[in-house]
Amino acid sequence: MSALNPKATNPQQRILALHLGRPIGWAIVRNGMVASGSKAVFPKPFVDRRPTEHLGEPFLRFNAWLTDTIRSEKIEVIVFEEVFRWPNGLAALSFGGLRGQMLVVAATHRILCLAYAVKHVRKFWTGNECADNDVMVAATLLKLPHVNLTDDGEATALATLYLHLNQVERDT
Repeated sequence: MSALNPKATNPQQRILALHLGRPIGWAIVRNGMVASGSKAVFPKPFVDRRPTEHLGEPFLRFNAWLTDTIRSEKIEVIVFEEVFRWPNGLAALSFGGLRGQMLVVAATHRILCLAYAVKHVRKFWTGNECADNDVMVAATLLKLPHVNLTDDGEATALATLYLHLNQVERDT
């Protein structure tokens, strides 16, 4: 966990940042501290799913995990990286399904969702709006050397969270 600038956010506000990829990156701010990680909901590889598993099972796992996280962490706001271009059809299908589930769960719990464009997240974090995942990871390790980073999804979730906190601080 890392400490935040206390001016950056209401220390009591609970914010969840998500990278809706495979795996799902997440970062939570609570009581002025940040925790982050990664959550796999899709089998590896996705195309070789378990024979008895329904195609909707990964989305049910995400729904259950997100619902549990919202309840246990008392989440008030969800921020996420909004993607409009994907490297392949599987990525587009995964993002669309996860985004739909996130919006349904958030609506059920009356939680505000805020989207940040990929280029804004990457520009804020790396200085380059076209930065690839390796650059996002390197920037995260440079900015947050104490974080035991799991993958690029976690790096993106952290970048999205800090972008949001920076926007909140700038707007106040």
